[in-house]
Amino acid sequence: MSDSLAISNNILRLAFRDNIEVTPMKLQKLLYLLYARYLHLGNEPLFSSRFEVWKYGPVLRDIYNHFKDFGARPINGYAEIDGKALVLDESVNDLFKEALELTWDRFKDFSGQQLSALTHLQGTAWHIANGRGDRFLRDEEVVLDGGYRFWT
Repeated sequence: MSDSLAISNNILRLAFRDNIEVTPMKLQKLLYLLYARYLHLGNEPLFSSRFEVWKYGPVLRDIYNHFKDFGARPINGYAEIDGKALVLDESVNDLFKEALELTWDRFKDFSGQQLSALTHLQGTAWHIANGRGDRFLRDEEVVLDGGYRFWT
């Protein structure tokens, strides 16, 4: 498994390359969609951090804490881990590379609010967990979001 902060840097690298603004909310939702797609394609979690059920959709607390100072403004730098901006090497994990490219190509032009609305649709893992009053999303429900719900 990988580190969610390093993977956030993979997304930010694409955003900086393509000159597309990514706010903390948009980053959270892109990470969720990437995680869901990876889980669907490979039947294993991408990282050990668990998505929490927050008002505006799935949230990783470590990502929230790291980028919260940006508020609703675009993120303008990488997450540093021990003073270094680490990324997951896409060349050693073909499944990650595929999931990242699919997620970025499909959702890069969506706003954070649009992505949040997607995660709130009836039948999504967030919707189900929120309805139960759960604190965390369950991977057995997230995998469905990485399959047909957002990708068809």
